[in-house]
Amino acid sequence: MGADVSRTCADWSLRRALVVAPHGEPSAEVTAWASSVVGLGGEVRTLPDAETPSLPTAIDDVDADLVVVAVPFEPRWSRHATANWVRSVLQQVDRPIAIIGPLVRLSVRGGGTVVAGVGCGPGTDAALPWAARLAEHLGLDLALVGTVPNHPALGPDGLLDVIAFYLDRGVLADWKAEDLERWAGELRAMTSTPIDISQRVERGAPGPGLVRAAVDAAIVVMGRHGFRRDHVALHKPLRHVLDHAEWPVVVVPPEDGE
Repeated sequence: MGADVSRTCADWSLRRALVVAPHGEPSAEVTAWASSVVGLGGEVRTLPDAETPSLPTAIDDVDADLVVVAVPFEPRWSRHATANWVRSVLQQVDRPIAIIGPLVRLSVRGGGTVVAGVGCGPGTDAALPWAARLAEHLGLDLALVGTVPNHPALGPDGLLDVIAFYLDRGVLADWKAEDLERWAGELRAMTSTPIDISQRVERGAPGPGLVRAAVDAAIVVMGRHGFRRDHVALHKPLRHVLDHAEWPVVVVPPEDGE
């Protein structure tokens, strides 16, 4: 855990949102969802027919804390075209992005859980404190979800993860559970209002594991991956989650903007 959690917490804000759509006006339902997220006294603006090169200027004009992207999963938009548009947005935007398709269930204040994927690296270090503050802001519970592979693979501990897989596969799940418990302790300490934080370890690939754990989710939060913002990619877990999303997926950039 390399994040300065207290600094992330102190800098957290969700008072202004910008809702964008690639063609036409964002739906009234998506705009209403953004309003429910920012809450009373918050500000929501819309940007129809959004072209990604114009996004940084529009975001700066609004000083948006969250960019809500209404992605058109329509027959004329193939998954490849949708992925390219989302990737383009991720390359242009240095704020948390909520990605929403028309099949998403848009209920926040009505209940549910903020589900956060726990990986490793700067994406997770930024996403988990953000998810905890979001849960506190919305009055929802937080669920931390980590995964362990069903095959030997290099993990946070490098070759040690591969050795542990062959010696005792249960050790990897135990290590992941310990990581989640440590994160839960740090996140409980950083919030002003107590929130309920649960932990869950899934076996298998991160994307399917997060989808399985998000059955009762109101929002799913993931860290953004990419060596540089201009080279950011739709990594496999995010791509899988977006393909199966029945809830808004918020992608949080690393603190250093990388």
